[in-house]
Parts: sequence; structure tokens; C-alpha cells
Amino acid sequence: MRQTRFNKLVALFIAFAFALQVTLPSVAFADQRTVDLDNHTVQTDQTALVADITIDNIDKPTAGIALDDKATVTAASDTTWEIPVIWVRDDLQIDADEADEGHTYLPALAFFVPQGYALETNTFTVTLSDSISQLFGTNEIVSVYNESSGITYIIPASLIDLFAQSRNAEAQDDTNSAQEETQVAGYGEGQTLVEIHCAQTARDAFTDEDLEWLVDLIRDYLEPQAVNLLLGSFTSFNEAVKNGEMGKEISLYIYYKTGDKDGNPDHAGVKDAMAYVSGDARKVDGELKYCYMIGMDVNGLVKKDENQNPIRDPQTGRFMLLREGMPIETLKNTIVHELFHAMMDDYNRTGMSGATNLKDLKTDSAGQFPTQELGNRYLALQFPQWFIEGSASAVEGDYAFRNYTFQGLRRLQGKDGTYGMGDYNPMFTTRLLIDNYINARDIDGKFWYYDLMFAPGGKDSNDDEIETEAPRYVTGYLATLYLCDLAVRYNHDNKESSVKVVDGVTTVDALQLRDGLNSLLYWSHNGSTMDNLVNALSPKDENGQPIYKDTADFEKQFIKGTPDAQGAYSGDPESVTFVNTLLNYLLYLDNKLPEGSHPSGSILEDFSVYYTSLIDESKKESSDYLQIINSNDMVPSTVKSDTAGIGAGKSNPDTVKATSTDASKAAAAADVPAPEAVEPVAAADETAPEPAADEVVADAPAPATDDAAAAAREDV
Repeated sequence: MRQTRFNKLVALFIAFAFALQVTLPSVAFADQRTVDLDNHTVQTDQTALVADITIDNIDKPTAGIALDDKATVTAASDTTWEIPVIWVRDDLQIDADEADEGHTYLPALAFFVPQGYALETNTFTVTLSDSISQLFGTNEIVSVYNESSGITYIIPASLIDLFAQSRNAEAQDDTNSAQEETQVAGYGEGQTLVEIHCAQTARDAFTDEDLEWLVDLIRDYLEPQAVNLLLGSFTSFNEAVKNGEMGKEISLYIYYKTGDKDGNPDHAGVKDAMAYVSGDARKVDGELKYCYMIGMDVNGLVKKDENQNPIRDPQTGRFMLLREGMPIETLKNTIVHELFHAMMDDYNRTGMSGATNLKDLKTDSAGQFPTQELGNRYLALQFPQWFIEGSASAVEGDYAFRNYTFQGLRRLQGKDGTYGMGDYNPMFTTRLLIDNYINARDIDGKFWYYDLMFAPGGKDSNDDEIETEAPRYVTGYLATLYLCDLAVRYNHDNKESSVKVVDGVTTVDALQLRDGLNSLLYWSHNGSTMDNLVNALSPKDENGQPIYKDTADFEKQFIKGTPDAQGAYSGDPESVTFVNTLLNYLLYLDNKLPEGSHPSGSILEDFSVYYTSLIDESKKESSDYLQIINSNDMVPSTVKSDTAGIGAGKSNPDTVKATSTDASKAAAAADVPAPEAVEPVAAADETAPEPAADEVVADAPAPATDDAAAAAREDV
């Protein structure tokens, strides 16, 4: 059955409203084509205003032909979107797939305004096309606004009489059954996994057979393998499993390019993201809980011709899915990346969400916090984007996936001041690394900003959005591995690091870096803020003081160091040496492989072992944790969903100080006390790092723009 779950819920709402004869506001048409309604949208500086609303594109029901399940809304300036259409048959059947002989149908329109848009005036006029007016067949229109869904239902008044006539026990039983159906996991008996997990956009683009293969591949092969791989790689996560601190269920939503415009915010999708994990606080059965889901855009798996145009199957007219090759390898690694995020959402929710209480996660439609205090706390608590993405990239195999971006760090400047496609230094040198890190790279007409300070996003001097791929995923990867190496040194009393000379080659031990990340995660989970850890793990200067006081200081000094009186950077000797060594070792391994192949860069396996993914798509597995259940909505975590306060964040939330009267531009400063001593995972007789005895004060990073602050809440 083609009808989506949302359409069923719309139908259910209509059935309840009229079967119970709820009094609804009625509006009489002057000419059968226009109706004035109240505006329930919220205008902000970030929304685009729309006016002159027209609804069209519904065909008259024809026996044996599929009923139109969407209408087109057109506004001024050629803005368009689609809204659901529910057809009510003369015998009150409301979930028909196609028109039946001998029956008549009335349409119900579920009108909404998409995210990012708002209506221009307090009341607005909807104009129905002539064809829709004829389908309504009445001069009276009924409208009702459902506050919980944000939907305004536009219905011919004749439906009132039709439903009123049906108030008998059998109709009421049917309604109750429909209500129960929406409450069970899987949205009801008889639904296929494709119907449950795949958006209509995906089903319109691909055959159900292709999508069935993909859903099965993800649910039974890739996702449980990724879960088991991460649990087997990090003893910190395994310990959490034993303590009931790892979620058991998660949902899956698959779409093509865009999610369904069905009014469900969970189905918006993320542009240009093969997969993502989204997490937020939601009310479930009246209780606020932390919920999450896996989203996936199947566009990355479309078979394409030499011009990169999607290929259609001549028999079905639908696009075809790739079932092997590099896109599948990328999907496998991306799922490992995203599952690491999901595990961190449970294991260190404070640092991932930026809150110690779920109610503090509430923002308005523009992503702004209602008070300055909450904005301050969020900026102080959430881990930097470079660490969130860098740590997940470290397990994914980021060096192979983003090799072109990594190589931008060794590009040579041409005589005309540009950076040519083939101009590389054969090795990473300290000076070149520093210069390329500080200066934005002009590559293929696009500027890439490598400095960690650009990771939150924002805009450049031309008011253009800053590309954050390099600082979040490439430099974030390098900075995270450097912190892992500092943890390795700490765990070995500075007598050993991940850098070693083996058979005359300077190598970097990936598995030791994995153990270093394991310790960082464990210490943070048990109460040490990132500020504390950076301070305690920091190399010391000539006076025995940490060279990085806190996270903000680390971000300022990473690779480039501290500027001299003239503003010139000579580099941070500690971090630039490690990064240069790591990149040269990966380049050394790169040069030993066939052209086009690169070492993974994942710390879950030795760097020198060549593989495209640690996930085997032919190996079926199961896992007791983060199982994909029969749902495409955000589902509650089974871990302490009543509070966000799991683990420690970037800074201590209890010492946040207000520095601005504008909540959207909140900045924070934190006085960081010494953490409680905790046992690191690596060895039971070691204690967590202690910061320097003197007080540590964290300077706040530059506040994100309103758009960036909203985007930072959604994990991609």
C-alpha cells in the first residue's frame, strides 16, 4: 500500500473529528475558490515570507487509477511545495490506494508551511484551483487547525454530514482500531519494511525490490556489524553496556534527496548527507526523553552514466541502486561514523547535546534559546564540532574518504598566488603545513578553511557561508588524534607515545591512538571536562606550566602556535610535529598502494593494513544494542532519558558567566575545578589526569551565527 503513515494519521484525525461531531469553524466561500484562514506560522529573521497561496494539481478520481495523494501549493515568487491529500470514499473508507468502480470520493487537504518559511500576514487567503473546487462540490468549506501537528485541514463541509451519519458502533470500533494501530511499533500489522522505513520520495525514485534489498542490508548486515565493531574496539563502551548505559533501539528513515514534506520535522532530511544521526529531546507519553534516529539519503547509491546522470531501468522507469563498488564501501564506513555518534549520544550526552537537562535543549523555530543563560550553557557544555566529527572520523577511515582534502595541506602556492591542481610538495613539511593550515585554500574555485577556529561555521568577509568540511572532518581528525597521543603519553608517564621508529621508518601506532581515545571517552564519561583534560594532558613549557590552558587555548594554538609581535605564526612545536609525522607516515603508506587507493586512516586497525572497510556486507549479524526497530520517527533512548546529564561537557556548567544580553549571541566563560580522580580504562592502577593547581579559565569561542547554532544541534 502506497499511503504513508502520516496520511494514515491525517485520516485518523479526520475520522475522530467528524465521527465525534466536534464543532469546527466553518468558512463560507464567496466564489467557491478562496478561503481566509488564521496564520499559525512563526516569523523570524531566518524565515522566508510567502503569500498568494494557491492549491492545485489533484486529478479527478477514475476507477482503477491510483488516487492523487499529494497536491501542489504555489506561492508568490514561484515557491512551491507538496501537501498530503486524503480521499474519503462515500462509505467512509479513508485509506484507499486507487479509485473503485461505483464509488464517489471527497478530498481533504492537509495544508502546512514547510520549515524555513512563514506566511506574510496574520490571516491569509488560500485559493483553490477550479478543478479542486469542482471536486469539493460545495459552497461551504470547513477548516480546522491541529496545534500538535501544525496542520490546517481544508475540507468540504459535506463531509460533516457524511461522518455524522456514521456514528454507529461498527464505525467507532474501526476508529479505535485505527488508533491502536498507530500506537504499536511498526505502525501496524501487515506493513512491509519498505513501507515502514522508506519515504515516498525514495519509493517514487526506486522500486520496492531495490529498497527492500537496501533496508535488509542496513538492518541485518551493516548496522549491527558497526555496533559490534565499536563495542569490541572500545572497552569504555563495553563497560557502559554492562552498566545499562548504551541504548538498545534506534529508528531508520531512508529518503531520496529530500524527506517527505508531510509535516513531520523528523522527515526533513539533511542535504548532501549520505547518512546522519539526529538526536533531540521529545515528549513521549507525556514525558520528556532523549530520542534519536538514523537518516539516509539513497541518492549516493544511484547508478549513473559517464556524465553523472542517474540511469533509469527501461522496464520499470525507476532509478537503479548500486549493489557493489566504492559507494557501498563509503556507505559502510559512514554507518560506522554515524553509529559512533549515536553511542556518544548515550555515553556522553552532556558533551554531545550541550545540556545537562533535557528541557534545556528547547529552542525556537530559528534554533535560538529562549534565555541568555541557556545559550551560555549550551556554548560552554557542547563539545567543539571539530571533536564531535573528528572522533567519529577517526573510526570511520577518514583519510581515504577525504584524501583530496587532506592533500590540500601540502599544496604549493603558484606564482600567481593560487594553488594549482597538481602542485604538491612531495612530503608534508612543517612550514608548508603551518602556512596551508592558517590560510584558506583556493582549490577548484572554492575556499577551504583548515583552521579549527572555523569549525563552528559562520561567514567569510564576502558574507558567504564558510565550508566546514576541512576544519571539522580533516583538521578535526588530526586534532583528535593528537589529543589521543597526549593521552597515550599520559598513560605511559611520558615514556612512550604512538610515534615509533620501525625498521628505519617513523610510524604512528593506530591501535595505541584507539586506546588513547578510549581513555579520553572514559575520563569524560566519568566527570572530567574537556577543559580539564586538555589542561592536564598538555605538554609543559620551560616553567613546567601546561602550554594549553583549556579547550579554547588548544584551538587557538593547534599547529599554528602563538603569533609574535608582528602577528606571524611560527607553529606550535608539539602539535605540528605530531601532525607532520602522522601525515608523512600516511603518505608513505599511500605511495605503496596502487594509484587511487589510500590507507584507511581508521584507528580501529593498524594503519599499514590496507582495506576499504572493516564491515563485510555479506556477513549477517545481530546486536542487542542500537537495534533498528520498526520505526521511521525519532525513538527514545533506553538510557536515562529523563536527563541529559550523562558525562561531562567541554566546560563546567556551574561556573558559566553571562557576557551578553542577547541570547542568540551568548558567549561563556568557565572556571574549571580539578576533576575527581577516576580510573582510566587502560590500566586499573592509573588515575585520571589532574589539571594544573592554578585556576583554569576558558575563553569562549566566537559565538556561532544563528543558523550555525541551529545546525550544530543536528548531527550530520
